[in-house]
Amino acid sequence: MEVMRERWGMPKVKWILSLCLFGAVLVAGCMPDNDLSYEDTDVVSAFYDKEADLSKYETFSLPDTIRYIKDEKNPDNNIVFEDDFDEALLATLKDEMIEAGYEYVEKVDELTEEQKVKNLHIPMSIYATKTRYTYVSYPWYPGGWSPWLPGGYWGGVRYPYIVNVSYKTGTVYMDMLDLTREKNKDGKIKAICTGVVDGLIPSSSQTDSYQKRVEEGVEKFVKLFVELKKEQKK
Repeated sequence: MEVMRERWGMPKVKWILSLCLFGAVLVAGCMPDNDLSYEDTDVVSAFYDKEADLSKYETFSLPDTIRYIKDEKNPDNNIVFEDDFDEALLATLKDEMIEAGYEYVEKVDELTEEQKVKNLHIPMSIYATKTRYTYVSYPWYPGGWSPWLPGGYWGGVRYPYIVNVSYKTGTVYMDMLDLTREKNKDGKIKAICTGVVDGLIPSSSQTDSYQKRVEEGVEKFVKLFVELKKEQKK
């Protein structure tokens, strides 16, 4: 599998993850500061099978719902969005594929074998979770061991303190599948192309802004796929 990535905000992604894990400045929910917005954490990637002929596909189909990937060991950390959120993402993907020149197929089962070979079925899935991180801070001042005080006197031990950090991340997957491809021993089909939209999720009161960012990510993925198809023809 090859990868093509839209580096929109990439230089700052490592910064925010580092700050979320280790920065006491972001204790209150890991909120981006004035120099770092939620949009700066967004990354769109396209992983594709370089052996597949991307140009042969003319139609596409979508499932009715989005599948949520859940953390079974920590169910309280799972995030599930409202139906309106899911419907908006499916509608965005549909609109972008049509704009890119693909014809929408409502019922895959009604396609002939010849038509199925030219169709991309694109299920969407979401993995959204809350992450909590607790650590003990031993800063030089205040806290920790401060050996010298003003006047040359020997200092003492300053007490450490507990820092609690929490943040929410969301990943949206779009798998472009050729349902006529041979399944592996696990009964799975190798994707023609997989789109991944990553980013931090803001507070629940800002769900609309996150939805807009994901919709933009879906749009960017379709454009990446079109670029890949053009590159393959060269």
